[in-house]
Amino acid sequence: MKLNYKRTIYVGFAFFIILAFWQAYDAIVPLILTNHFGLPQTASGVIMALDNILALFMLPFFGALSDKTNTRLGKRTPYILIGTVIAVAAFVLLAVGLSMLKFTIGPIHCGFSLLLVCMMTGTVFCNVCDTSQELMERVEKWTVPLNVLFFVISGAELDLKVIVNPVTLLVGVLYILSRSAGKYCGAWGSCRLSKCTPAVTKHLGITLLPQAGV
Repeated sequence: MKLNYKRTIYVGFAFFIILAFWQAYDAIVPLILTNHFGLPQTASGVIMALDNILALFMLPFFGALSDKTNTRLGKRTPYILIGTVIAVAAFVLLAVGLSMLKFTIGPIHCGFSLLLVCMMTGTVFCNVCDTSQELMERVEKWTVPLNVLFFVISGAELDLKVIVNPVTLLVGVLYILSRSAGKYCGAWGSCRLSKCTPAVTKHLGITLLPQAGV
C-alpha cells in the first residue's frame, strides 16, 4: 500500500492547528485568570483542569442520553448543535477576555484587538469544528440584527471631534480610498490568476467593499 503523502500532510496539518490552538489556550487563559481577574495560581490551575475533570462524567452521561434520544435530526445532532452554540458563546467570551489582556515585554506594551481576536477565534472554530458549516448556515439567517448591534456599539465609541482635525480627516479619506483600491485590485488579480469568469473578475472587487469593514 503506497502512502498518500498529500493526504497525510493535510491530516497532520489539521492536528497541528488543533494542538497549536490548545497550546495558545493553555498559555493565555491562565494569564487572564491571574493578571486580569486576580486569581491565585492554585485557583487558576483548578479552573484549567476542570474541563478534563468534567469530561470524565459528562461524556458518558451525554453518550447514554443521546442513545435514548430520537428526533428528526438524529440522535447526536441536537446535542452537537446545542453544544456548538454554547461553544460559540464561550469563544466570544474568550475573545473579550483576550482583548482585555495587556502585558509588557521589555519596553513594549502589548495588547489585543477585540475585532482581530474574534476573527482569529472564529477562523479556528470554523476550521476545527466538524459542524461549523451547518451552524453557519443556520446563523446566517439572523446575522443582520447582530451586524446592526455590532456597528451601533462600535459607533457609540466614535469621537466625532477628531474629524475636525484636517490631518485626521485627510488620513481617514486616504485610508478608505487605499483600502477600497486594495480590495478591488486584490480581488481582480486573484480572479485573473485563478481564471475566473469575466463577470466574477469584473464585479467581485466591488462586492467586497461593504463587507463589514474586514
